[in-house]
Amino acid sequence: MSEIDLSGLKIGMESTLSIIVSNENSAEAVGYKGMSVLGTPHLVGVMETACIFVHEFLPENYLTVGIANRMKHLAPSPIGATVTAIARLIAIEGRKLTYDVEAHDSVEKVAEGTHIRFIIDSRIFFCKYRKKERKAGSDLKNGNVSGLSSALLTRAALKKSAPGDGLRVIWLCLYRGSFC
Repeated sequence: MSEIDLSGLKIGMESTLSIIVSNENSAEAVGYKGMSVLGTPHLVGVMETACIFVHEFLPENYLTVGIANRMKHLAPSPIGATVTAIARLIAIEGRKLTYDVEAHDSVEKVAEGTHIRFIIDSRIFFCKYRKKERKAGSDLKNGNVSGLSSALLTRAALKKSAPGDGLRVIWLCLYRGSFC
């Protein structure tokens, strides 16, 4: 692969992302009856999503994918609590990005850990995806993933931690192309 310009990435960059704990993201929603607290799978997702702020600093057609996650869920957060994840870029090794991540509610730190992402060419990634989709045939097209064959749409609202940056909404919309 050719070299890509990563000059926009700097060690120490950080971002925050906040959610409100609800029934939909509770532990009970993923099967733990009577657990009206933020579910670990949702907490991990928020912490990981806080890391994708780097996409705006990557060249066109590049994005990151998560490859490893090590997280400790330290304390429960009840329904109605606001939980804020903070992601700090701590290492850049070629295309591998390592983050320190943590999350807090209004009372205490509720999670901490490390997340690793890898920078990829989205054209190659989605070409491989489409080949797999075609190979899987009707299993994917008739399942619960309707719409993936025509478009993949990801919306991530990222609240930047730098003063003046405000709320940014990133839309990544990749349509089926003819290059595969």
